[in-house]
Amino acid sequence: ELMEANLRADNSSSAESEKAKVRLSELAPGEDELYRDWKDGHLSKESYTRNLQRLQAERLELEAKTSRRTLSNDEIVQRAKFTLELCKSAESIWKEQSEVDRLNLLKRLLSNPRLNGASICYDLNLPFQGIAQLKLNEGKEIWCAEKDLNLHRISPTGF
Repeated sequence: ELMEANLRADNSSSAESEKAKVRLSELAPGEDELYRDWKDGHLSKESYTRNLQRLQAERLELEAKTSRRTLSNDEIVQRAKFTLELCKSAESIWKEQSEVDRLNLLKRLLSNPRLNGASICYDLNLPFQGIAQLKLNEGKEIWCAEKDLNLHRISPTGF
């Protein structure tokens, strides 16, 4: 699940990065045009400065989007191992924390808190949903709960 989530994030990040590259290529002529308009007297100095600052801020934001690095598979596996070890020791960590630290941890782990009578219901944030599901399914076969998805007759030729 972590690999799938990371792949979805990478695809989304790649699309965002491509859009940012396109917009960056559109900004350069905009700065040149802005300068020409100021030199030709079509813009005041204040207007030129304000628009130039806006374009430069947009350029910095777009450059940051294009330079984001994606995680390698080894980094994903390492992050997953770290998360799993953290989950294994969560109870002892919880008991050692102050009330403020406990509240901060809950804010990171949980989302959509709501009251249901005298009970509080919540949703776990990713990747903790998957980890909790593994714990619930512990000892059960969950790899392929349905029938074989590749049903076919074996032909005499082998293919």
